[in-house]
Amino acid sequence: MAFVFLIYSPDGADVDREQLNRIRDWVSDLRAAGKLIFQTPFLPPGAANHVHRDMGEAETVDGPVSDELLSIHGAEFVKCADMDEALELAGRHPVHNIPGARVEVRKTWNVEKI
Repeated sequence: MAFVFLIYSPDGADVDREQLNRIRDWVSDLRAAGKLIFQTPFLPPGAANHVHRDMGEAETVDGPVSDELLSIHGAEFVKCADMDEALELAGRHPVHNIPGARVEVRKTWNVEKI
């Protein structure tokens, strides 16, 4: 089964070189274990735009969809046997060293089987 880890942290969180190295090592370990499908960090929320269409024409707006205190800063797609394994793996993510950070875990759809 495939799962996505959506990585959230407070805007402006201090991420030092040591923390970046821990995350880099984490990704390398996932890859070596055959668990990693795809991973990417995101640019800060200020670099985001979003598009919506309430009625009529699509409108592009500067900024992220949400203006919450936490912003999504990356995504990792991983292979796990089930949700329990995915939650256990997410619980070991090094982003938890950043105060206030969260990892949202979602099972992905298998589009070929829909």
